[in-house]
Amino acid sequence: MKINGKTVAEEYDLEQWNVEMSYGEVTNESSWEPGCPVPILLESEFGMKKIKLSMLAKGSGRGLIWEKCEKIIAELAKPAVLELEGFNHKYKVVLTNAQQVESSIKRFHKAVLELIGYEFGEHRTVTIKPGQNLWLENNGTVYAPLKITVNQNRQYEPKNTIYLYYIDDEITGTSNSVMVGRFLFEGKTERLMFDASNGKTEEKMVNEEKTTAGGLQKIEIFDIPRIKPGGMYFACKQSGGSADTTVTIEYEERYI
Repeated sequence: MKINGKTVAEEYDLEQWNVEMSYGEVTNESSWEPGCPVPILLESEFGMKKIKLSMLAKGSGRGLIWEKCEKIIAELAKPAVLELEGFNHKYKVVLTNAQQVESSIKRFHKAVLELIGYEFGEHRTVTIKPGQNLWLENNGTVYAPLKITVNQNRQYEPKNTIYLYYIDDEITGTSNSVMVGRFLFEGKTERLMFDASNGKTEEKMVNEEKTTAGGLQKIEIFDIPRIKPGGMYFACKQSGGSADTTVTIEYEERYI
């Protein structure tokens, strides 16, 4: 078992004992309106998982045991990445409750931690050139948000360079191109990034020079860039600028 990449047995001298896992909370806004011959059935949405983690703490005295447990509680009090023994994926979690059972068996004490969060797979990174279509595979069970970074080779100063990116959403065997956003490059902008998982944007200027126009003014988002379970095509168009420009796409598969 690991927390933020640290092996718990080595770092805190604690052992994973038992895990109680639940699916993400399900919400659905479907309804049957008066006068409507059939109900309106909408897709369900999934919230965060609930994880109940029991751990064993061992020590030469109660004070030492409490100290070990307090350290791991402090680590989980802020968002952390959890890797559990017997489970294939990772979990981004935060602590909601903590209990410690004082009764001991053979000098072991049990700490019970309650957490909420989401399950995700390995980090994936792919690169696409302007004019290319790229299939993004998603073996998860829910939509996966994308982090998109556009890098320009600054051979010269293009003016009003516009990047358009869109995702092909396959509908009943046909392709329906939906543009979800565009990056507008002006003057000395070298790199623009948008992370759909947290809404964060970043802008890098040539030679780190600053301008009054920030990244928020140069990134237009019409829909959250994400890929559905199974996968989707990602495409990019370019107007002007350097042919050496590349688009990097990063994402992690997510699960119910």
